[in-house]
Amino acid sequence: MHTALALHTTTAAWSLQDALTALHDLARAEAAQIGAERAAAADPMRSPVWGGTRAGGTHADPTGGAVSTLTRPARRNRYADRVQRTTETLDWLADLTAGPGTGHPLARIRRAIPQLDAHDLDELHHWLTEHDDRCRQLLGRSQAVEPIPGDCPGCDVRALMVWQAGPREAWTVVCSACQGIWPATAAVQPIAA
Repeated sequence: MHTALALHTTTAAWSLQDALTALHDLARAEAAQIGAERAAAADPMRSPVWGGTRAGGTHADPTGGAVSTLTRPARRNRYADRVQRTTETLDWLADLTAGPGTGHPLARIRRAIPQLDAHDLDELHHWLTEHDDRCRQLLGRSQAVEPIPGDCPGCDVRALMVWQAGPREAWTVVCSACQGIWPATAAVQPIAA
């Protein structure tokens, strides 16, 4: 049986993986844009004495040396920076929770969740949600959460939300009133048309 904290932590891990996937895509696009900007910024230089920068200038032609001193550093890829910082933290967390190993750190963390005690789950949940929030802030997106009809079986308040993080079988239903949590497959019955 899943504990509520283990489900919350698993949901946070899937949500962070979704955010990191989106950041990876943006980081690749940003790297291509930075490369294009650098290529466009490299204006051809002309030597006032020797003419162009083609091969044919003599050893004393200063134009080639000037090209290397005029390049400016590429602008920072903020998406790649966030991916790197988050991945470094996830590697550290995976080593702490699952022990040293190989593979994607979030997969290792998810596999270790059932063996963790409540204190470790609470700490891990904090770390995962903090990094998920940072990634999503940079993305300008919130988690994939939608309200669903029905009252909470725990508190009888109509405040159920389905968290659509990860594969469908990993989705969870959370009551925003009492913070109860259930696997979506167990908590949500199909609605008749």
